[in-house]
Amino acid sequence: MSNSENTTVSGREKTNALLDVARFNPKFTLLTIGLGLVAAALEEVGLSFILPIVEIVQAEDPVAEADGLMAAFVTVYQSL
Repeated sequence: MSNSENTTVSGREKTNALLDVARFNPKFTLLTIGLGLVAAALEEVGLSFILPIVEIVQAEDPVAEADGLMAAFVTVYQSL
């Protein structure tokens, strides 16, 4: 039987493997989880900045609706 055949892993095996990793180096496991949460939070912040940009660009007169840095972005976007 080759390696590509029948390589499914049960949920119990996955859980046991995760527990083995957590027991081996708990500080590293907590650090990894913490950094993953920070990355998720930063991604959420980044996505929250995209929505207003998309709304302004889709407006009929985006330059009139935008001000400050957003107006500069809209002007560059329209020229491209």
